[in-house]
Amino acid sequence: MDVSKYPRDKIGLLIKISRMEQGLERAELSARTGINLSQLFRIENGQSVLNNYEIDILFDELLIDKKHFSQKDSYLNMIFDQYVDNYIYGLKLDNEILMKQAYELESDYECSINYYKWVCLKYFDGVISRQNDDKFLSLESIIVKVKGGFSPIEQQLCGIFLSLRKSREYKYNEAISILNSCLNSNDNKLLGIIYYYLFTNYTQNNENDLAYSFLTKALDQFKLENNFIGITECICHFGVYSSRKGAYKLAESYFYEAIKLARILNKENLMGISYYNLSWCKICEKKYDDVYPMAEKAMQYIDDGDLYFNIAFAYYKLRKSKDLIIEYIKKGKTRVNKKNILYEEFSYIEYALDHTKEETVSYLYTMLHKVEKKANRDDCFLLFTELLDLLEELHRTEEVVIIQKSLMELS
Repeated sequence: MDVSKYPRDKIGLLIKISRMEQGLERAELSARTGINLSQLFRIENGQSVLNNYEIDILFDELLIDKKHFSQKDSYLNMIFDQYVDNYIYGLKLDNEILMKQAYELESDYECSINYYKWVCLKYFDGVISRQNDDKFLSLESIIVKVKGGFSPIEQQLCGIFLSLRKSREYKYNEAISILNSCLNSNDNKLLGIIYYYLFTNYTQNNENDLAYSFLTKALDQFKLENNFIGITECICHFGVYSSRKGAYKLAESYFYEAIKLARILNKENLMGISYYNLSWCKICEKKYDDVYPMAEKAMQYIDDGDLYFNIAFAYYKLRKSKDLIIEYIKKGKTRVNKKNILYEEFSYIEYALDHTKEETVSYLYTMLHKVEKKANRDDCFLLFTELLDLLEELHRTEEVVIIQKSLMELS
């Protein structure tokens, strides 16, 4: 096979990746092969046409097999392009099929740039765990490997996945920085999604004005793209935003609109999330009898710890039997990470069931002091309202004023 006719940018990147994987400096590879250092630099950066002698000596030194250069390259690249399109429009099941097709091609294809694209996608999208990913030294090494071989939109997609990783690690500022760098691209195909994730990270970072502005931008962009899944998600989040402002009727109208669109799109997850948010609205309005019907509808589509909390809390406020409340708490806790504030809220209900109001107030103060350090303050809304209700019942007027002020800051 005459590899010299293969695109020089991909040959150069393959050589660069292989050299880095083996821990070789460019000067060391130059000394081993006798290829001039400046020429090797140009080769790795796709700036020089290689002759067969240079290819043979570099491939031999780096143990690169020529079989990696085949028609599979264009086919895998085509799969990747389709994956990007599907990702934009939320076609998750379609992408699972594409992933399987890509896996079938990877076994004899591990040194190509397209292989590393798929490694990035799998890594950032959570398919590959940090524990079993011994083949790749670190997240940063993967970024270095692919940086020169990705088109702008591919770089954006990896940026989005990397920001999701940072968000899961509660590193919201890092996620925001990565997403903002993605906005510098001339390719706007992923712009709506980037705006959307900027909204979610600014929300978690308690920068609500910026979050709202990016949610608005995301909705406008999704409308331009006719991305109805994105539109539906934004409408749902406008409902959440309205509920946090205390505009519950407006929030409910957003959620019902989202449910209508999700039903048309056959997106069960979005329907479930919207019904869950309706159940949360009922809690905020203290209409506890209406919580379970909405949560029950949500459970037809999603199985989430938040739903069990909403039911447990509503039953606690309605003074249902302790055994029934504990049943929902246990079910919910198995679905929640112990580091999540929701786990603390489950613990609060358990504590309140067996303690006096005075004891529960002390417990809430301690809990709020702990969770405010690691949670979005909006997530503490329920704990603050519970504390306020108890303080009012106990006629602790001065403390009521302080907590009312905190609640006003939240909204």
